[in-house]
Amino acid sequence: MSNELYLVLDESLAKGTASREENFDGELGVIAGYFVRGKNIQQTRQALEAIRSSFPISENKKHHVTDATTSEQQRARQAIFDYLDDRELPLIYEALYVQGLHNDNKRTNELMQQARENRRSNVSIPWRPENERLLSVAFDNVFGKSVAYALDHFDSNINISVITDTLDETILDEFRQRATDFLAMEEPKETQIRAYDREKSEPRMLTGRSSMTGDLDSFTRRLRNVTYSIVQEDSGLTFATDVLANSIGYQLTQNAKAKGKIDLNSRAAIAGHRLEHYFYGVTEGTIMRNPSDTIYRPPGQTD
Repeated sequence: MSNELYLVLDESLAKGTASREENFDGELGVIAGYFVRGKNIQQTRQALEAIRSSFPISENKKHHVTDATTSEQQRARQAIFDYLDDRELPLIYEALYVQGLHNDNKRTNELMQQARENRRSNVSIPWRPENERLLSVAFDNVFGKSVAYALDHFDSNINISVITDTLDETILDEFRQRATDFLAMEEPKETQIRAYDREKSEPRMLTGRSSMTGDLDSFTRRLRNVTYSIVQEDSGLTFATDVLANSIGYQLTQNAKAKGKIDLNSRAAIAGHRLEHYFYGVTEGTIMRNPSDTIYRPPGQTD
């Protein structure tokens, strides 16, 4: 029998693809949520549904805290924060600078294009420039953190049940693919590639192979004990994480304005949030950076 861990997620602020540059200096996107142990999910669901139903938001649309009046938004934050604080629920988030993602994507595509131009072969391999979705990249990283949290707190089999606000099926498919790839990181992968032999004027089928090396065995062995599922819903659970994600986006934006372009996934970036002490996976200082804070570092950021 597996241990059941629920992860309820929502996003806030920027959601575009890597081809897009920032609309303003320091623009960012965030995905955030909270953990609930399986034995507590029904109680949590009922309590948060009761909180949501106390707000006059139309039943004919998704429940977003920003649909409420300013005073009602403040009341919603108070109610949700009180509940999360009282239950001491662990929180999690992952944030990216829009320009940092764009610049990394641009560098990757330039290197790939250069490699293609330097390649000398009669076999042509099709290539399409990368254009990752910010939300999917952020999910990839927050899912990795959630696996680390699960392995920190459970010794045996674990199922991570991800619940999101209602999203396009395309995005959910990307989430599922990234979660599957993460849990299968130790497994060698084969990819079938359709190519074209210009000299013989005929199509060819090539096989690309990849595998990971290094001292990862103890970690990847534990990944074999982790499974996951992803579902979407509009409920009190997702209303709570909508409130949480919006508050995190606000806090990160305010701290970045006050302190300059800081590592978004650090303790300094979330400082001042009422629930800051419940966040799992934030880094301390710059000695051990969150990988995305290095990979998607924006222009102008200094240590």
